[in-house]
Amino acid sequence: AWAEDGEFNGFSLNDYFKAETVGAGKTATHVFEDESRVGEFLEMLRGKLSGQMKEQVLAGTKPPFPYESVVFKEAVRDSVWYMSDVATCRAMANMLITHPFFSGFEVVVAAGPSAGQGAAAKPPVVVAIDRANKDGKSGTITLSCGKLMTGVTIRQWSSIFMLRSLKSPESYFQAAFRVQSPWAIRESGKPVSVKKKTCYVFEFDQNRALSLVAEYGVRLATSGDVTASEAIGDLINYLPIFAFNGGRMTSLDATAVLDFAAAGIGATALAQRWNSNLLVDVNEATLSKLLSNPTLLERLEQIEDFRALAYEANHVVTSTKVLKKAKREQGGKLDPAQKKEQSETAKRRREIRDKLKKFVAKVPVFMYLTDFREEALIHVIQSLDPDLFERVTGLTVEDFKMLNQVGVFNSQHMNHAIYMFKSFESASLRYAASPSETGKIATIGLWDHTVDEDELGKILS
Repeated sequence: AWAEDGEFNGFSLNDYFKAETVGAGKTATHVFEDESRVGEFLEMLRGKLSGQMKEQVLAGTKPPFPYESVVFKEAVRDSVWYMSDVATCRAMANMLITHPFFSGFEVVVAAGPSAGQGAAAKPPVVVAIDRANKDGKSGTITLSCGKLMTGVTIRQWSSIFMLRSLKSPESYFQAAFRVQSPWAIRESGKPVSVKKKTCYVFEFDQNRALSLVAEYGVRLATSGDVTASEAIGDLINYLPIFAFNGGRMTSLDATAVLDFAAAGIGATALAQRWNSNLLVDVNEATLSKLLSNPTLLERLEQIEDFRALAYEANHVVTSTKVLKKAKREQGGKLDPAQKKEQSETAKRRREIRDKLKKFVAKVPVFMYLTDFREEALIHVIQSLDPDLFERVTGLTVEDFKMLNQVGVFNSQHMNHAIYMFKSFESASLRYAASPSETGKIATIGLWDHTVDEDELGKILS
């Protein structure tokens, strides 16, 4: 819900945990931009949010949240939380040591000059682990934004929480495998006692994680005689991946990882792809063009959902301009009244977008019913099968043309969504006939253009 409170539904862990330094010198302190959402995150780790508890009652099962389930009890005893910067680490430390539950852990801030350079940052963590054991604490939480993430081994660490955005597969896996180091004790005359049998990487941005795994697999594939799927299969033998959904954890195979990475969702949830905010642009520029087209506005307002479209769009455009000006004049900050107005504007924008998405959600139905599969969908709608389009969507072709002209439909994301739809359905409808069977390269009709089968990889990149 937080990620979708704006024009696009992109999610950034760095933004979610954004913190700032208040004051200077020895009196400086660090606070989160929005402590309430970070507080909710900590409760989520324990399954204590009201929505989670309601789901437990309805499902009759207790989902395995990290700091609640016995499955992870040993793994989270000594963990490292990978944050984005020093301010975020220190703000998190301040929140943890005052939290009713997490205050039972010894918290170590391995960030900033005071934490030591390189290997010098390790002793404080080891001392904290020993102290936690001696004092009967719940365990330790080490907060880092880079220290101890390469070339250093803390054998007691059994889990890492990925709470920052990382785009490099190498950096991601370097950090992930910090917790994979073995931990066993051999006492004289006794067999080896394995203290750490399993370790975990807790990821809160599934698309980022699975995309990195897929990218890593593709890179491995280019250096040998294996396919990307085979390379990913080899990788997840050592790094099994589980998806948490609906109170259950299910294991993902290489195909599922590639599906998630390519589509942002699993094949079984393909329909959700067509409910994405990315498919519809409802920004200031688009709404301004819409307002300057009285003919289109008049037609849309004849539809029940759009009776007040002109008023709503005008409010969003005017308010957005006023708030942008206020931000510039006030050093990038808004007062409480302006923040309330910003929230109200975002709400109105979402409402307009949600109504437009109702049309987009009917596009897969149209694609399934039409016989024209090798032409660009815009061409099919406007010229080849307009009557079917009007019956399926309730939108006239003329209205569609004008909506497309003002830029409501995001062509890049529509192309991607259409490709994924046809890709998943190809087993039965054979959109992309194999060159070995036909002797030709098949043509695939996307949103605003067509591609040959050998170009499909470019669409996904």
